[in-house]
Amino acid sequence: SNLPVVVGFGIKHKEVAGKISSFCDGVVVGSAIVECIANSSGSLMGVKNSVASFVAELRSGLDEAV
Repeated sequence: SNLPVVVGFGIKHKEVAGKISSFCDGVVVGSAIVECIANSSGSLMGVKNSVASFVAELRSGLDEAV
């Protein structure tokens, strides 16, 4: 198919994101970000920084896999 394929189950670590990226066009992260928010400091800036750091870590796994 010419449609992009994304995977969104169990993407919690950069190693998993990197490995799965060889089989798909992208990854979807949901519950891991919700968990990240729940474990953040509670302030809006703390939540933003926590999520940004988590997403950057996942992105590094994707970039390393290319």
